[in-house]
Amino acid sequence: VNFAPHYNYRGATDLSLPDMTAPALAAPTVPTFGSLLDAGRIGKGNPLILGFDEGDGTEISGTWLDLYSTAIGGMPGTGKTTSQRFLACQTALQGARFAIIDPHAGAAADSLAATLQPLSSAFVCEPASTDKAILDVVRYVADVGRRRIEGKDSDTTPLILWADELTALLGRSSVGDELAAL
Repeated sequence: VNFAPHYNYRGATDLSLPDMTAPALAAPTVPTFGSLLDAGRIGKGNPLILGFDEGDGTEISGTWLDLYSTAIGGMPGTGKTTSQRFLACQTALQGARFAIIDPHAGAAADSLAATLQPLSSAFVCEPASTDKAILDVVRYVADVGRRRIEGKDSDTTPLILWADELTALLGRSSVGDELAAL
């Protein structure tokens, strides 16, 4: 919302400032994951729900191709990890497999890796949190992609690399360059 009023005070006797508070917008109601699941909106045979329109709350849906290369950015506490959880749960229900890199894995109960633990049957490996493990997981995913492109692996099961705190990882001198190259 942009609010940029223009006022002319020439000849005015009351020079107090007008109320410049932007009008409050009512947030649209967005369904919970559970209610979408109960309604049969999530899972095999359904498009992926990628999000909801901020203005009117309408569903934004798509396909696997819409997730091909996705980054979620924002300020701390704005829902980046929650958005990853939302997408991860949907993709697991559709048969995807996961590789997770999360520098906070094992350190906090609300880390991406910890909260995705109920989906561990979809994991291709344990969530990686150390520099070596993170590089090993990314090398593995890159190798699977390369083999598929070269026709040496006919598996078409979606393999998703979930990376929490990627910008911080790329900024680390010890793994950033190699991670970016992979």
